[in-house]
Amino acid sequence: MLKNITLGTDEELIRKAREKAQCEHTTLNASFKKWLKRYVSV
Repeated sequence: MLKNITLGTDEELIRKAREKAQCEHTTLNASFKKWLKRYVSV
């Protein structure tokens, strides 16, 4: 089951993150999921 979360940060930071994800042929959401999995792994 997927669970939605809300994060808040600077609008410019979000814009830059979306641009970077697009350059990597992915989405900001997919990039965050990947990061979160690495973050919690031991």
